[in-house]
Amino acid sequence: MLSCPQPASFRYNLGSPEERNMKHLPAVITLLLCLAPITSRAEAEPKVLREVWYESRAEGGKLGCMHLRAEEVDRAGRKLIRTTLRDEMSYLRSGDPYSDAQEQETLETPTGEVVELSYSVTLSKKQRLRIRGEVKGRELHLCVLDDQGKPTEFTQVVPWDPLALGLYAQEAFFEKHPARPGETVVIKGFNVYANRVLAMTYRVLAKEATQVGMEKQELLRVEASYPRDAYLTPTTMWLDSSGRVVKMQEDDSTLFGSMTRVLTSKEVATAEFKPTVRDKEAPVLVNKPINIRRGRPSSLRVRVSLAGDDDPGTLFAEDGRQRILAADNEAVELRLLARQPTIPVPVQVLLLGAPAAAGEEYLQSNFFIRSDDPLVRKLANEALGQNGENKEPREKARLIKRWVRTKVRGNYEIPFATADEVARSLEGDCSEMGMLAAAMARAVGIPSRVAFGLVYDAENKGFGGHLWTEVFLDGQWQPLDATGVLDLLNAAYIRIASYSMKDVLNPDELVEVRRAFTGEMKVEVVEAR
Repeated sequence: MLSCPQPASFRYNLGSPEERNMKHLPAVITLLLCLAPITSRAEAEPKVLREVWYESRAEGGKLGCMHLRAEEVDRAGRKLIRTTLRDEMSYLRSGDPYSDAQEQETLETPTGEVVELSYSVTLSKKQRLRIRGEVKGRELHLCVLDDQGKPTEFTQVVPWDPLALGLYAQEAFFEKHPARPGETVVIKGFNVYANRVLAMTYRVLAKEATQVGMEKQELLRVEASYPRDAYLTPTTMWLDSSGRVVKMQEDDSTLFGSMTRVLTSKEVATAEFKPTVRDKEAPVLVNKPINIRRGRPSSLRVRVSLAGDDDPGTLFAEDGRQRILAADNEAVELRLLARQPTIPVPVQVLLLGAPAAAGEEYLQSNFFIRSDDPLVRKLANEALGQNGENKEPREKARLIKRWVRTKVRGNYEIPFATADEVARSLEGDCSEMGMLAAAMARAVGIPSRVAFGLVYDAENKGFGGHLWTEVFLDGQWQPLDATGVLDLLNAAYIRIASYSMKDVLNPDELVEVRRAFTGEMKVEVVEAR
């Protein structure tokens, strides 16, 4: 079925200038997907099989439109169907105008068997992540393409299910197979957020009077959901008597709340509008304000619940600063400290027989943390200054943090740029600063990774998403937040997970981030010191 669910989202805080370096992470966060064309060959004028338009709206007004176009193409004498699904939205992100467009494409047989697929992610103003996938038996071979459309070294092989349908076969499914109230249908397809094939379950309910634009229509209600461990937003659809989707609704607790799409004309769908819909500032609710002042809170005890998740204790990472005190199927209780306790190296040797060590992946360059990029290396050496190679690792890390915080200009228009692109543009917010700082640290021999978590938003009295760097010093992972936000909050932040970003091609692949922002999360402050 025609459905373009939004990824789980991060939300950032809009308080002080330092806090404005935090951002919405797409899942943590929302990504911009643009078409990576499947290899073109000389073709006759294609026969259009289907073209539909939907207007997207949320509380506050119009969001944008969604467009699907399917056409017949001839590839070496073989009749195939090329389908493109594009989703455009414009809204106020932290009060600033923001636009994005998602687009994906499949090349499929008339029976729905996928031959190739492609999508791309806009990572920054001048950078797109273009990915092409080729089906080879029970494997899907994904490859990042360069700006000229040529394959790069960055690849990924994921399992493929031969029962997965292309976009056209999914969209037209209930027109060819009429839905009957009470039945359950499972349709498999590739999902760009999970970067793998997922099964979507459709529960066919009953006909009901449904508001569509200015009138009510008698339509068949169908509720669609992904596997629980995919952590993607469910969708409700309403079908007319022909099986065509007339209306869709997604209830997302972290981005807009409820978002609705209604079948309409091209003219209505594409009509210009001034964005008025606002995203949520701090989507994670807290039972009472946390008093943030110099050195306080030095410790917090919080109880965190996540709607729809019966094992929340497995979501949060543990370290010397953050410990799980108790957990059940409803909530997890955490102890948070302002600082990571230091374990001297001699004590590590006594306890472990040798100082703890970070793995090689935390020193290696990868797609997002491009520590081998010449400009990244140049900036790292610039940050260290004269005789930088002779300075202690801790001093190197401090100088890199200061350089990134000083040189990178805050900008909410950058979705999730790679470190080398940030080195060129020197703009972005928490994710860009975190990626660049991690890459610069690796460039001078300091193991690094990026962490995703929640930070307290004093202005909006809730928690929002944040990304920061962690570096491995004296046998321990320690936070290195170039935005300065963690330094201000003391104990008022929660780490969800940390990543080397090895083999990650799409940031929405990070399951813990999607999981944290799929259901409604609440934080109860039990004790603050």
